[in-house]
Amino acid sequence: MEALGQAITSWVLEGHIVEVPGLGNIRAEVRAKAKSDASDVSADDIFRHHLLLTPTKEIKNALNSTPINITCFDKDGNEVNRD
Repeated sequence: MEALGQAITSWVLEGHIVEVPGLGNIRAEVRAKAKSDASDVSADDIFRHHLLLTPTKEIKNALNSTPINITCFDKDGNEVNRD
C-alpha cells in the first residue's frame, strides 16, 4: 500500500489523472480567485489544493442504492427523530 501511495503521489504531482481499477480516478485540483483579466492571474490567487476522487460507476450505483438511516438526538441524548 505504501508503494501504491508513493506511485499515485508522484503521478498526481506531475499532473496526471491516476486510474485505480475498481475504485476510480484520482487527480489534483486547485481552486483560485476569479480575475477579469488574464494578465492579473498569479499563483497567489490559488486558495485551495486537494485531491479529487471520481468513483467508478459501480461504486456510485452502490452508494445510491444503499439505504441511509438518520437518527437525531437532543442535547440530553434523547432520540427526537428517526428517518
